[in-house]
Amino acid sequence: MKLTAFAARLFFSAIFFFACATVRGEVRTNSYGLRVVTDIRDYMAQVKESPDLAMVDARKVIPSIKVDLKYAGTHNLLGKKLYTWARPLVRKQVAERLRRVQEDLSKEGLGLKIYDAYRPYNITVELWRGKALKPEYLAPPRLGSHHNRGAAVDVTLVDAQGQELDMPSHFDDLSERASHNFKNASPSALANRRKLGTTMCRHGFVGLSNEWWHYRTEDAEKFDILDIPFMEF
Repeated sequence: MKLTAFAARLFFSAIFFFACATVRGEVRTNSYGLRVVTDIRDYMAQVKESPDLAMVDARKVIPSIKVDLKYAGTHNLLGKKLYTWARPLVRKQVAERLRRVQEDLSKEGLGLKIYDAYRPYNITVELWRGKALKPEYLAPPRLGSHHNRGAAVDVTLVDAQGQELDMPSHFDDLSERASHNFKNASPSALANRRKLGTTMCRHGFVGLSNEWWHYRTEDAEKFDILDIPFMEF
């Protein structure tokens, strides 16, 4: 009888352990071999263990930051909406770095405007399969994008009135003008690009050579790729 009771307790303990493991969830790899978090419950379990993994609206951390999410509208290279509902979401650590960038810029009467931030992984896959752009301007699904990790932003500079400063090219320009190496622009545009780059890099961001607006954190790879709709955060 005692053995039976012990066995029963052991059995139910095992069920309880399994149930807890199921609730926390294990992030599985997809067909490309990538860890992709697709269930909000798995994301919440990660955040419970490591609060810095939380996705936050940049505007709540930096009330003065300007936002114009290009892919939530049609004013982008593709001419169509990729996000039906969006917010400028980034990891908590990323938001804190952006806050320090904003504080630095504000001393000169400047600030940031966000063009893009978190991008669900399925959008990256859709763009790649649709072949809407040249491969060098897209993140392949086998790698994912740093936007998918909540660790990258597309940004520009604005003045104290929120007006965008002159840059060598428009956002999403796929010509040579978007490169950090492009020199045939006005002195003010080159100075603004340099100001954006040096300030972002000072606070732990890394640029992309062919897109002056794109920056990711130095430790972006430590974050899992997410494929969770905006509205679930």
